[in-house]
Formats: sequence, structure tokens, C-alpha cells
Amino acid sequence: MKQVRVCTGLFLLCASVLLAQDAPLVYLVPATDRILVVLGDTPPTVHAFRVYRKGRRDRDYELQTPEPVTAAENAHEAVQLMGSDFRWISRKLDSMDPQVVWRRLRMDRNLAQAYALLSHGLRLALGRTWVDTNVESGQRYDYRVLLFDSSGDEIGRYEKRIRLGDAEQPPAPKKVTAEYSDGIVSIQWEYPAFAGGEEDMTAGFVVLRRRGSGPFEVLSPAPVLRIDGYLNAFDDKVQIGERYTYGVVAQDIIGVISSRTESGELRIEDTTAPLVPTGLKARDRGDDVLLIWKMSPELDVSHYDVFRSFSVDDEADLEQLNDRPVSYDKPRFVDQDAPRGVPVYYRVRAVDSRGNESPLSGPAPLLAEDMQPPGAVERLSARVDEEARSVELSWRGPSDADLSGYYVYSGADASTLMRITASPLQPDRRVSYTDSGYAERGLEPGKSLVYGVSAVDASYNEGPREVVAVTIPDKIPPGSPAGFALRPTREGSVRISWQPLLCFDLAGYRIYRSQGRRYTVVAEMPATAVQWLDEGVERGIPYSYQVTALDSSGNEGEPSIVLEIVPTDINPPRPPVELSADLDKRGVRLRWEPSPDSDVKLYMVYRSDYPGGKPTRLLARIEGRPTYLDRSGRAGIVYAVSAVDTSGNEGRRQEVQVR
Repeated sequence: MKQVRVCTGLFLLCASVLLAQDAPLVYLVPATDRILVVLGDTPPTVHAFRVYRKGRRDRDYELQTPEPVTAAENAHEAVQLMGSDFRWISRKLDSMDPQVVWRRLRMDRNLAQAYALLSHGLRLALGRTWVDTNVESGQRYDYRVLLFDSSGDEIGRYEKRIRLGDAEQPPAPKKVTAEYSDGIVSIQWEYPAFAGGEEDMTAGFVVLRRRGSGPFEVLSPAPVLRIDGYLNAFDDKVQIGERYTYGVVAQDIIGVISSRTESGELRIEDTTAPLVPTGLKARDRGDDVLLIWKMSPELDVSHYDVFRSFSVDDEADLEQLNDRPVSYDKPRFVDQDAPRGVPVYYRVRAVDSRGNESPLSGPAPLLAEDMQPPGAVERLSARVDEEARSVELSWRGPSDADLSGYYVYSGADASTLMRITASPLQPDRRVSYTDSGYAERGLEPGKSLVYGVSAVDASYNEGPREVVAVTIPDKIPPGSPAGFALRPTREGSVRISWQPLLCFDLAGYRIYRSQGRRYTVVAEMPATAVQWLDEGVERGIPYSYQVTALDSSGNEGEPSIVLEIVPTDINPPRPPVELSADLDKRGVRLRWEPSPDSDVKLYMVYRSDYPGGKPTRLLARIEGRPTYLDRSGRAGIVYAVSAVDTSGNEGRRQEVQVR
């Protein structure tokens, strides 16, 4: 069978999407008499896994894998585990050497995952599956799968309840078709788009072929991987005149196949085109043009068709000249209406008795000298496509009859224009051209570029050049500020600083702050700023900060690292004022005026143990009214009161003695 050589990058990308769409880390797949544990799109750090199981009557999970499930230790062991699948896997990798195949699978994780979808043996070799055969049909089981890294540390787990029952067939493919062309049969079919999760386990397809009324046989030992948009296969081992029927079955990851869907019967007919005519020459005879070429050596050629165009490359403007077939044995034709003063290109095609057409012959040019340049283009305009990073030019061409096309130029200004089209663009009256290469010419976003367009006639005479200037939008954000740092102040504020960013269009900085939720902008600073003082914080509360850079086009760069700080106040509050102590029959009544500082939380009241002593014994912590009654107070006792702020700083004590 002729294999489709889809590029490896596209193949692995589609396979990765198939694995990743809503896929769990671990699949639990019930078969008729067993349950398969299959690793899905797990992180590359997963080195091994263990399986625990709990039945309906079990109290706890029991370990089912005494040894962790890991990949094969060497190529010999891997080949044994792959079994017959090694044949098609090695063919896919273009090597029959087990060492080469195993090394390639171990090094290319995406490739291995893609092939493992269709091979239970490869999953065993890669350490990505385990089969539980000690189960009973109809019973319910709880599984726990623990994932480990190469150091033996657990890095993930997965739990699921499952009931063992008969394995269900995957849905059958639909609308299988087969078409023959150029010696190859193309087989295509339809299948639902991948739904993701454990409900959709179809991994690939097996293509079968029946010759005539014989039995169906497998077309290729390698299954076709399920990739949305690429459901096809090819067969180049067919014979003209034979009848073939093709069938396709879906296969899930445990090997269960669907019912077969068949194409209609295909009869292989002759669709081979005749050889291209050779030796075509054009000769100007003054009033007409004579065309001659070599007669085709093929016996089934019935006639020739003759064409004329105004472009050596483009076949879109081909005009057929003969209104009746040119006989196969008379390879000549006279063009009575050949254009004068413009270059034209003639081509010939052979047609056989079954209607198969050969490719066009090489062009036979006919050039008449012309020194008159065409007129200038009109309404030249330019539009920048920011997403595609390209510039689209459009204009209206002149009405010259011998117009051949247009040249496009670009440069930093009108005096430095250089041509960027190798050959003239096709000569439509309304033309557009997309320049997708301006970035490769060193133009930076925010700078200007000048384009020029001129008309070219069939003799390559070039008309006046029209120019237009465009400015490339700047969508490139600045970098992330480095040296980001936070420092608390003595007053309980936060000083934020960073290193200046080297960016030619830097416009400023934006500072974000968070209290455990989303970040909000608290300040925008000019480009010259390298620090900012945040005085709008509360002491004792944690805050997170980030800073970003802004350029003159409004682009905002990636945020800096996240830093966290808890503002504190290291300045003690001032003492209370006008402290007084009055003795009466109830005891000693202390009164004072509050501290002048606004962040005072409470007051500490001290007293001495004897008259005239040092007030070191703490009596009370007072919040609220600035007064306290000491019922055991007496004359001569010394009292002291100090203020404590919200950061826990205690100020100097104010003393008073009872008289």
C-alpha cells in the first residue's frame, strides 16, 4: 500500500491534540474479563505508577502491583513486549534495528504516545498500561493509581469507580469511498470528531480490501491513526480492469474493532494521460504565425489542442485557439489572429481516444519589439494586517492593451526603493499584492516603509512608478522590569523599587497591588521613575506587588516577579499627656489625655509596690476611655501609663505620684 507521508510535525501535533482533548491522566477501560489501566497525557516527569483496588466488600484499598509499573529496561525486553506490533512500528520508523527503534521511542515522547494509542504491546513496553485479570464480571471496583517520578516521589494520583462488563464495540466508520487516479486508489471515510474522555476510546482504523468476489484482506499491517481531518489511506497495488471493494473498521485502544463499513465496488479504468508533445516552435510569417511540433508516438492519441497566453508562468489566461480538433497525424497549426507588438506564448496538449489529456507542452514564445512604456497605476493604497504581520497593496492598472503585469518595490524612503517581485504580477485592472516579508527586511514596529508600484508591458517596458508610505503598527510589548524589590519604612509604608528598563519607546511603569485576591493598579509612573512609596497600606496586613512596563504604543509587558510584604511600624507612639492621679474613698483614679499619634491601639497602666517606688507592675491594658480606677491605691504610690500602637510598639511611660 502507498503510505501517506504527512509531515512528522503535523502528525505528532494532531496526535497530541487527540491525547489532550479533555483527557484524564489515567484511563480505566473495562473489557469482557479484565480491566485495563492506561496512562493518558501524563506529565513527562511520570516514571512509574502503582495500582490499588478496592472491591465492594473490601474496607481498604489493596496494592495490586507489588513492583511499580515501569518501562522496559532494554530494547530486547521492549521488542518481546511489543510482539507482532514491532513489525509495523519499525516500518513507521524506517529501521528494523531494535536498538534504534527503542531509542527513538524513548527519546520522542509524542511519537511514542501516538503509536501507543494503537498498540497494547508498545504501551506495555513504555510502562503505560497494566491489566487487572483478577476481576469478576458485573462487579464494581474502586481503583486508585499513584504516579511517581524517577526519585520515587508521588507526583499525582487518580481515582475512579468502574463496573466490569462486556467490552462495547466502537462506532463503525461512515461513508467509505474509493477513487482511482494516476495508478493510486484513495480511500476516505467519515468518523465523529474526537469527543475526549473515557467515553470515546477509538484510536485508529484498519483498512481492508477485497478483489472481485474474494475475501477481505488487511491492506496494511499498520493501523491508520485517528486524526480529525486526515481519515484516508492509499492503495497503489491495483491492476487495470480489476474490481475492488474497500472496507474500514474502527479500533479502540484495547483492540476491540467495530463492524465493517464498505465502499462501493470500484473498477480500475485507464486514466493515464498521453505524453506531452515536444518540439513546439512558433514562426512569425508576417500575416500569421505558424506552429509546428513533433507527432506523438502513442497509438491511442486522437488529436491535439492549441493554446495561447500572455504569460510564461501563469496558465490562468490560456485561450484555446482551435475550434476543431487538430488531427494526430498533422502536428501543425496557423494562428490567423496573433497579437502584434506583444509577447505571446503557445502551448499544445495531446488527447487520447478515452479523453485523457496530457499536460501542456513547454511554451513557445513569440516576441515583437515594443518601445512604448505603459501608463502609471492609479489609486495605489496600502493596508497593514497586524495579525499576519503583512502589508496589502491595491491599485488600479492602466488600460494599455499590451500590459504584462506590475513590479512592486519597497524601501525606507522613495530614493531607496528595491524591487521585491521577481517577475511581473498578472495584469488585472484591479490588483492587490501582499508583502509578508517586511519583518525580514529589518523594519521595526512603529517605523515607516515606502512601497512603489509600476506597470510593465509585454516588452518589459516599465511605466512611471507610484509610491505610498505605511507605518508598521507596534504590537511588541516591552520586557519585564528587573531588580524588583520591596522595603518597609519606619512609618509603616512600603517603598517599591526596580531597575530602569532599556527600551527605546518606554513610556512608563504600572504598579499592581493585591491583598490575596485580584491585582489592581495603584500607581502609574513615568519612564524615568525607578521607585514609588505606597502610603495607602495598613500595618500588619500582607500585600503582594507586581510592576509592568508600558511603551509609547500602549503595549504592556509581562509583569515582574511577585513579591509579598507585611507593612510594620517600628516607631513607638508618643506617651499620653496630662496624666493625673486623684485619691478618694474608692481608691486612686487615673486620668490622661490620649497620645497625639493616630495609630494607638491601647494603653498600659503600671504602679509601684510601695510609696515612692518604681512603677514596674502591670495593672491593666486599657482600650477606649483614657481612665483607670485602682481600688487598692494609696498616697505615695507611683503610677505610669504608656501607649501601644497597632504594630505592637510601646512608647515611653508617663509617670505620676499620688499626693
